[in-house]
Amino acid sequence: MKLKKKIKKLRIIRPFNCFMSAFAVSIGYLIAGGGFYSLSKLVLADLTTFLVTGAGNTINDYFDREIDKINSPYRPIPSGEISPKSAYLFSILLFSIGIILSAAINYICLLIVVINSFLLYLYASKFKSIPFFGNLAVGVIVGSTFLFGGASIGKIRTNLILFGLALLATLGREIAKDIEDIKGDQGSVNTIATEYGIENAAKLSIFFTILAISLSPLPYLLGIFGIYFLITVAIADLIFLYSSTNLLTSINIEGAKKYQKLSKIAMFFALIAFIVGSLS
Repeated sequence: MKLKKKIKKLRIIRPFNCFMSAFAVSIGYLIAGGGFYSLSKLVLADLTTFLVTGAGNTINDYFDREIDKINSPYRPIPSGEISPKSAYLFSILLFSIGIILSAAINYICLLIVVINSFLLYLYASKFKSIPFFGNLAVGVIVGSTFLFGGASIGKIRTNLILFGLALLATLGREIAKDIEDIKGDQGSVNTIATEYGIENAAKLSIFFTILAISLSPLPYLLGIFGIYFLITVAIADLIFLYSSTNLLTSINIEGAKKYQKLSKIAMFFALIAFIVGSLS
């Protein structure tokens, strides 16, 4: 019974999100040209990412504990499954282990993990309530998972482009999410949508999306990937373009929701394009 309770407490790290972050690192590893010869580094990189992501989710719940009493009372801290102090110490432990493991890979990985750990902590404690900075922090963290996969084998050239594109696409999606969440955020969280209005938020979201579309052919133009990459990434670009056009004509919560769904599909095709490019 005690073991069951302890396992239940681990849901505070959001295991599915941790696995998805580790999967993104694996994609980054594959794109960078990682093979069977360096699988041990991939395993170490995936484990590091799993732990640091879990730490970020836990520290986020710690700082959101008062809001969650109203909005999400079922979460581990407000429901009483774990005390705020225990959650805080647990997150610090996970961050620390992640940093130690990253040092065992190489210094680039160590640098990425240290920066991301600080970003995750600052996002939860401060940046979330500062317009644009919270969006930027999320974009950097998402993009860096792909960078981390390449860094695990010391190859980051191609992954730097994916990092940049993921950063821009995530910025667009996160700002659109501010529009979607505007009713709940008003009076409690400062976002671009609450501070500068839905229309300005939509325009900024579209700007970053169009910028990502414009830069997406770079791997082909630089001779890194071939024509199959260009064809596949064009599918992602068309979906991004359609979602942006839809948001521009429907600047409201429903329009933002549709944009969110379409942008996730577009990002999936963009990842497929990078995988196709690295394998062809």
